[in-house]
Amino acid sequence: MYRRIKHKIKTSRLIQYTLFLIFVIILALLPYPGQPNLKQWEINEVSAAKDCLVVTGLPATLEDCAKQLDVEAEEVTESAQHVFAWSKDEKQKAEAAIVLSNFTAAKEILEEIIINDTSVSNDLIFASMNLRQYGRAAELCENIIKNDANNTFCLDVLGISYYVLNKNKESFEYGKKAYELYPHPCRYLNLGLQYGNTGNISEAKRILDDMIKTNKNIVLSCWSPIKTSIPASDIDRYNLCFLNDDKSKSICRAFAREGWIEGNTTRIKTPEEIQKEEEQKRLLEELDESRVL
Repeated sequence: MYRRIKHKIKTSRLIQYTLFLIFVIILALLPYPGQPNLKQWEINEVSAAKDCLVVTGLPATLEDCAKQLDVEAEEVTESAQHVFAWSKDEKQKAEAAIVLSNFTAAKEILEEIIINDTSVSNDLIFASMNLRQYGRAAELCENIIKNDANNTFCLDVLGISYYVLNKNKESFEYGKKAYELYPHPCRYLNLGLQYGNTGNISEAKRILDDMIKTNKNIVLSCWSPIKTSIPASDIDRYNLCFLNDDKSKSICRAFAREGWIEGNTTRIKTPEEIQKEEEQKRLLEELDESRVL
């Protein structure tokens, strides 16, 4: 009897197809290990870490922020990786990108979001600053300042951005206002640089001397036009420099000892000067070719 049934199963195409279909249906009903579900605590952890990082003045590191959250930095990084990979919310993905220091991805995402809250605006500005896109950061902050004249985040950004963009007067005005509203060592440092940029060399030297005497290590960490990654242990091997108002002189002093030294800088030629030099070069070449012996 068993052999006869087995023979029928083998020989009947209809039964074979039916069994295959049943097998496919069973497979379809089984749980499938698809995309993991994001945990709400991961989303909250990443958002809190981002808020801690997106500041001007004395920026925190990821380790600093993790410590504030009472978790390990590796856990925050893992949560950010999950949110960036799996979240369908663009704002959440941008926050994760900032935590992961992927500022290019963060900026690309945020540029596509309609900016309707301060948090998104600050995130985009912060990403732009880290990418050294000072013009874009200044543009965004100028719009914010129109409605919130005492926004110290944007006052800091404008002071730094315009310093780099050689808009000395604007840089000084914004930096001075930020310091007057909320005095902070990093704003004091920037104010010293901005005084030098407007031609007040003596005041620049006084402030920067005071900064180095009080807490020279903070100079390396501040959000400023001279922000650097030099480790604090090596600071005495370096100099602190700023430029005068027309960028013709570099004024420097060592971190390890007092005394300022001025030196000439190589001035960047204007487009008009470059064009004039090229024209003179062309005329000389034509003269050389037409020379008759």
